[in-house]
Order: sequence, then structure tokens, then C-alpha cells
Amino acid sequence: ENLGFTTYPPAYLNLQDKGNNLLNGANFASGASGYYEPTAKLYHAISLDQQLEHYKECQNILVGVAGKTNASSIISRAIHLISAGSSDFVQNYYINPLLYKVYTADQFSDILLQHYVIFIQNLYALGVRKIGVTTLPPLGCLPAAVTLFGSHSNQCVDRLNNDAVNFNNKLNITSQNLQKVLSNLTLAVLDIYQPLHDLVTKPAENGKLVN
Repeated sequence: ENLGFTTYPPAYLNLQDKGNNLLNGANFASGASGYYEPTAKLYHAISLDQQLEHYKECQNILVGVAGKTNASSIISRAIHLISAGSSDFVQNYYINPLLYKVYTADQFSDILLQHYVIFIQNLYALGVRKIGVTTLPPLGCLPAAVTLFGSHSNQCVDRLNNDAVNFNNKLNITSQNLQKVLSNLTLAVLDIYQPLHDLVTKPAENGKLVN
């Protein structure tokens, strides 16, 4: 709303007319995808690499609509939002013995962040200069995580939340380092962990009546 949008950006693959409609933005995301390509394959989702190919296609269409100079300006001034990682952990790592028996959660975080760095570098090479990336949410408070790993409790799973906090700390450091080496890049890490954790663990303080 603060940016003047009246609705969410439409899904890129659902746009019937990919011409002028792209001037209002587009959504390239795919549910159950993540930084780790095997996660997308596991759930038949569109991987980040394929999403990037769609984005390149989008850029070419923009050039045809607005001209090369205007398209470059639109791309560099546009805000690009990235939200990934939850599926990599909850829908892959924690339930996949080929991963959790080989890597610690900390090591798996490093693998995800390697893919994150490459993705940011690829976007930068395409002229993107403004990026916002969300942190992981409190993974241990997700209903699926509580059901699978909560030991018959309805409380958040601390182990999973600790993994999310560790990943988020590394995400912040990695993003700061990227900003140092990629000139004119604005890369903002958007914390969704704490507000969502507060909503779950302190409902009375966040507008929910508790009997």
C-alpha cells in the first residue's frame, strides 16, 4: 500500500499479455522452491535458476515495450524481493536422511547461502540494484514443524528456531559482504522472524484475546 499498489504483482506465467502489464511488476515465485535446487525438483516446483530464466525473458520483453534505455532504468530502480529457504529446511533437510545424516543444520545453511550469493550476483549482472530478502521465519513454530517434531506438544520447536536464527545471522553477514563488493547495490535483509515469533509466543501483546 505504501508503494501505491492496490494488489499483489501478478504471476508472470499467468500473464496473458506480457507487454505493458510488466511495467507494474510480476511475481516469479514458485511454492516449495528454495535456494537449493533439489528442493524444487522434489516438489516439482520452479527452481531459482528457472525463475531467473523467466526474469531474463521478462527483461527482453521490457526492452521491446519501453526501449533499451528505459528498460535498464526500470530494472535498476525496481525493488526485487526474494523469500526462500523455509522449504529447503522444513520440506527437505529435516525429513531427508540423505541431507540431515550428512550435513549439520549449520553446514546446510552454508550450502544455501552459497546458492544465495550466486543468485544475487546473477541478478546484479542483469542490472538489478535494489533487492530485499526476507529472513527465515521461526521454523519451529510452523504448524507442520510442530506436528512432525514437537514431541506431542503444541509448543514451538526450539531446535528448529535456533537453526533459523543461525541462518538469519549468516544471511545478514553474507548480505553485508555482498554490498561491499557489488557497487551501488542496495541489499536489505527484511526480518520476518521476530514479528512472527512474537505473534505466536505473545498473542495477547499482539492483538489476540486470550481467555
